[in-house]
Amino acid sequence: MIIIQLLIFLVQFFLFTLNPINNFDRFTILASSLLTLASFIISILVRNKTGIKNNNFSIILFFFAMSFIISFQIPLEIAFDNTILLQYRSIYDIFVVNKMVCFSALALDLFIIGVTIGYIKNRDKAVKTQVLITRKFNVKPLYVVIVSCFVMFVFNINSSYIDGGHGTVRFEGIGFSFYALFSRLSIVYISMVIYNNQDSLKKTRTLKDFIGVFSKSFLAFLLITVIIFFLAHNRVFVILTLTPFLFAFFVFSKKRIKTIVVVGIFVFLTVFATLFKLYGINNILDSGLTIDNNYVISKSYFPFTAELANSVYAQSILFSQWYQHDFLMYGYSFFIGILRIVPGLAGFISLDPAVYDSAVIATRISSASYGVGTTALGDTLVNLGFLGSLFALGFLGFLFAKSEINIYKNYVKINTYIIYFSITSFVLFIPRASLNDLIASIFFNLIVVQIYPYLVRMKISNIK
Repeated sequence: MIIIQLLIFLVQFFLFTLNPINNFDRFTILASSLLTLASFIISILVRNKTGIKNNNFSIILFFFAMSFIISFQIPLEIAFDNTILLQYRSIYDIFVVNKMVCFSALALDLFIIGVTIGYIKNRDKAVKTQVLITRKFNVKPLYVVIVSCFVMFVFNINSSYIDGGHGTVRFEGIGFSFYALFSRLSIVYISMVIYNNQDSLKKTRTLKDFIGVFSKSFLAFLLITVIIFFLAHNRVFVILTLTPFLFAFFVFSKKRIKTIVVVGIFVFLTVFATLFKLYGINNILDSGLTIDNNYVISKSYFPFTAELANSVYAQSILFSQWYQHDFLMYGYSFFIGILRIVPGLAGFISLDPAVYDSAVIATRISSASYGVGTTALGDTLVNLGFLGSLFALGFLGFLFAKSEINIYKNYVKINTYIIYFSITSFVLFIPRASLNDLIASIFFNLIVVQIYPYLVRMKISNIK
């Protein structure tokens, strides 16, 4: 199977070297998208030979689907005559669009190949013994810190921000810092709770069982946090708060779910996120679940995914700067990600975001009056260059696959939980963002869980 994927990659590379006459060459864009999709389908066939073939609520599926939409939807629409999109901010540089699409295909191909290698390398490593010695974490001291962070977050947030203020009222300062700490430590807490409640002999676990292993006040904190960000119209932080908990349920229950159901969930989330962005939580039902013609995305053939797809504008800016002007940041964004392992350190150093933040750089280049954002593919390209970005995406795919296989074993190490749930926190966000926040979150949480036993006495027990 992987041989076929490598052949697809070579064909994609050949397409990348071509220079079609038309700016939106229909053959190049369509072939790139279909070959990438074919490579992904092959990875699913390999996945079906592993122990997680029916665990389809997958970080890989969500990351790939979002990245695929960002990379191909708008170029495909324009190539197939929806040229009205060119009147708006959809593509920054039409002269490099074919190259950009081919690069996106190559990057996603390497991500998928990394996934396939991860499946092959890890599928036969499940622990088979039923007598396991494990450490059980005393989560109470950690929970006290989480409560403190939550209280500081709530009492230091600007009330104007909560009243639909996202985008107009800045969420920063002490309130933001303590939310960031609350969010990260919540991932550690969820990881420890699931780790402590491993039981390979119990075959069925219900939602009630899952809810029961967590502190009721912690669940209340999550609910209050989600309500705050809903009222503020900040969907990003709603996602960051909820997704680790949602994925934790599927891990804890080992609940199998059909692919069609996952696709349905993805479609629902896409529609909801789009309407939430346009109308806010209070007016979604009043919208009639339709998009007003005044919105640019209504011009798309697929308007409910067009808001996500429009992130290709930022990607086209970054690709154009790299391809036309040899722009390269030499990994500066990832260096900032390392600094962010320590909350507040990057802000304390007072670095100018225009130097390291590709979203700020793209916005300034475009002269837009709003933040145009960035994408994982574009940000990685301008940080690591062509070969470096392909290698990084391949490693990311391998990490995702390894984490997903290991998380469903009979016995799971605490570090596996930490890495996996850190990824889930960002998986619906990073396709249209930089990877540096994910890097910071993973390493911060790993450091916390490594030093925690030295700070808190742990119990040793046998699971039989």
